[in-house]
Amino acid sequence: PKTMHYPDPGLTATWSGKSVTLHSTALARAVMLDFGQIGAHPSDDGFDLLPGESRTVTVTSTASPTALAAALTLRSLGSRR
Repeated sequence: PKTMHYPDPGLTATWSGKSVTLHSTALARAVMLDFGQIGAHPSDDGFDLLPGESRTVTVTSTASPTALAAALTLRSLGSRR
């Protein structure tokens, strides 16, 4: 597994308030949402997305939706955005 290479899953994020919809164009393994120094708790984290699949995640935080969107880094076994 250490040497396994996953292609870039083409992850995108679309925000609506404090909910973010993630979409992938290829297999996305172990998708994780990272908000850096901002205290934020996603309703789902560490999941897989199949090609063309979307998932909406609600983020609990005292930070504004704009701050959450700016801080978000998406991570998966194939990429970091």
